[in-house]
Amino acid sequence: MQNYIICQTAKRKTLAITISQNLEVKVRAPKKCDIKTIEKFIEKHKNWIDKKLAELEGKSEAKKNTYSSVWYLGQEYPLQIIDDSKKNIFSFDEKQAILFKNPKLTLEKSFKLATIELSKETFSHRLITCHEVFKKVVPSSIPHLKIKFLKSRWGSLSHFNKEICLNAKLIYTKPEIIDYVIMHELCHIKHKNHGKNFYKLFLQLTPDLKEIRKSLKIFFKNLAI
Repeated sequence: MQNYIICQTAKRKTLAITISQNLEVKVRAPKKCDIKTIEKFIEKHKNWIDKKLAELEGKSEAKKNTYSSVWYLGQEYPLQIIDDSKKNIFSFDEKQAILFKNPKLTLEKSFKLATIELSKETFSHRLITCHEVFKKVVPSSIPHLKIKFLKSRWGSLSHFNKEICLNAKLIYTKPEIIDYVIMHELCHIKHKNHGKNFYKLFLQLTPDLKEIRKSLKIFFKNLAI
């Protein structure tokens, strides 16, 4: 039988039922409302409660399946999740990945924080490597690096902040695709728009850019994230 939490307050004038994402059912009632009235209210809405609980359980199971694995540099790893008091980081071996999750945070939030943390070292190294090639053609200082989850871009360049921002999701794919995005943004140091001169420079620095661009689109289309 489903357990209910009853919350009675003096200010409340009506009965109401709420169900949280962790399947906690709360019945809110006026302070003077007797238990029999509350029980009748619960029984009257039992079908609605059962339906909502089933929907939320289905969503919860789907979310678990979403986090059953993680991609790292083009390879998929089965994912084990361990509650940890402070960390939100990934650990990898040859066969699997482990997400050390802060139990106070949602799985989605912990996954994103761990992904950003995982990206820092790899993206920093790739930026340094790409800029070494780029500065031989366009003398420049290396931009600062920022990592975020972006909705519609793989990267961006801020001339004002002298900063490259990379989409954290790029850590899921292969190093050559990460380099492609970084080199694209570095070319904006010289050319702010996507004109003829921009693509001439980009092609000079990334001769196989068409193939890599195609690989980028296919990879994330199949990944469906």
